[in-house]
Amino acid sequence: DFELWGCLLDQLQRMHGDSGVWGLWYALWGRKCLFRIDSPPARLLWQTILDAAVRLNNEKFLDSVWIYAEWMNDIHDTKWPKLYTTIVSHFLSKHDHKNALRWHMRLTPNFYPGSETFANIIRQYSSDRVLNSSLTLHSLYVASPERNLYDILVPHLYNLGYEDLARGWRRICLRHNDEPKLHSLSRPFLRYMAGFWHEWGNAMSEQELIALERSNSEEVGNVQAEVSREFMNRVHGATFGISAKTYNDSLGARWFATSWVSLDTATSVIAALGIKQIGPLSLQSIALREGTAEGFMARLAHLEELRISIPDSSYVNTLRYFAKMRDEEFLFDILECDLHPDVFDDIKLHGRLMDSSAAAGNWSAYKALVGTRLATIDKTTGKAANMLLQTHILQGDYQGIQRVLDDMRALKITLNKELSNLMFKLILDKVPRHPKGNRPPKSLIDCISICRQLSSFDVPVPVICWKTILYCLGRLGRLNELHELCLELLDYYTKRRSARPGFVPVHLLDLPESMTEPVQDVENLMGLYIPSTTPPRLPSHPLFQLFDSKFQGSMTRWAFRRT
Repeated sequence: DFELWGCLLDQLQRMHGDSGVWGLWYALWGRKCLFRIDSPPARLLWQTILDAAVRLNNEKFLDSVWIYAEWMNDIHDTKWPKLYTTIVSHFLSKHDHKNALRWHMRLTPNFYPGSETFANIIRQYSSDRVLNSSLTLHSLYVASPERNLYDILVPHLYNLGYEDLARGWRRICLRHNDEPKLHSLSRPFLRYMAGFWHEWGNAMSEQELIALERSNSEEVGNVQAEVSREFMNRVHGATFGISAKTYNDSLGARWFATSWVSLDTATSVIAALGIKQIGPLSLQSIALREGTAEGFMARLAHLEELRISIPDSSYVNTLRYFAKMRDEEFLFDILECDLHPDVFDDIKLHGRLMDSSAAAGNWSAYKALVGTRLATIDKTTGKAANMLLQTHILQGDYQGIQRVLDDMRALKITLNKELSNLMFKLILDKVPRHPKGNRPPKSLIDCISICRQLSSFDVPVPVICWKTILYCLGRLGRLNELHELCLELLDYYTKRRSARPGFVPVHLLDLPESMTEPVQDVENLMGLYIPSTTPPRLPSHPLFQLFDSKFQGSMTRWAFRRT
């Protein structure tokens, strides 16, 4: 009777804590009368005993649990629930390399939790630098019966900004023939590796993935690419006069909403099928699965990296607006309302529904419809702000530019790429290359302020602009200001917390072609994020480009000239 044993266990635990559980287990172990696991009381009993065993750090207690579990498995063909997961995760959390590996070896033959659960355990602790330095996780991986962690661990660590850990796991995985799959989530990492680490390796699957992405055709040389549904539709249509099928948004939404497939896998499959655009219903499912505004924004960025576009509609713009504002209450009211996304684009129907929703007291629908109006106003405000900024740039009005940039930052309005390019051109034109005297001109001070403003809301400033400013300060003999700005740039590219934690935005002009070529068609893209832990000694790093040997020699000359 599991309920009776459960009541007794609960009473003893309340009175004596985990020692009380150990006492009851001693009596239960000798009887060997319980073995079923199919009811909630049974699962609760086994988990309570197991949790007490790992918390007490009692080797005899834990050994007896393992022996009993082997008996259950051998005699009754039932496996103790979560035995491997609980024990191994406990020792990993304690950084106990010896016991984590010992229990992994003990439990794997009969209690291995499966590839997905094992991958989740390794992923959970993969960013722990203590475990990585002790090679604990690497040992578990090598001693596991399955090895398919590349597409799980490497992109996960890279997306957290731990590019050094991602590179380390890449080496381990490739050493054991665990390679990335075509159209996988590893592509952003591989672009980064190809651009910043030129000796990034010879794994055929990695080379195929990069080659496939750079090609405009479905096959590259001798590489056999995956044939997408869209590709087959076009072939059949041309051959037999059959019209190509289009993406079914309702079906796609059900696919993204499926709980037994992770969002990473679902997105990877969509990319593998060659689908270039998803609809608002699919986006709704993604947002609901993600669960947070920040996570939703990260998913949108990832879809852009995979070159999967989303239609420009009122519904989509509304979701983007409230996700950008981190207003999760409004965002999920809109996501969970029973209105179809097409309703938000019909202005007349939109107004009638607002009136009827208010009259019927359907406040969730009314709030969603009002939210659309707010997003529309925000879009109109954004256009007006960019137009005003353009006027100030063309007039060379530095004060006006700085005021509008301050307002845009406060209102979280996106800057147009064309205007940012105009500002950078203005900076290069107005900052003197060979200034006279030692008094900095007002245009230089204004340009430095504008660059700092742009950097403060993640608009990447090209290295050429910073370099022109640094040379101007050095030639003027303003070494204190030069030193301060150099330290500021060093912090910006290595320590500053950006909108994407662990990463820093870099202008497209300062990035390798392997990173910029796949995203050249993305609208209004001014730069890409790279991990802030990227070593500055790499030739493609912005700091390497800024503080090159020529600049260092000039710094030495300016210092001698001043003394």
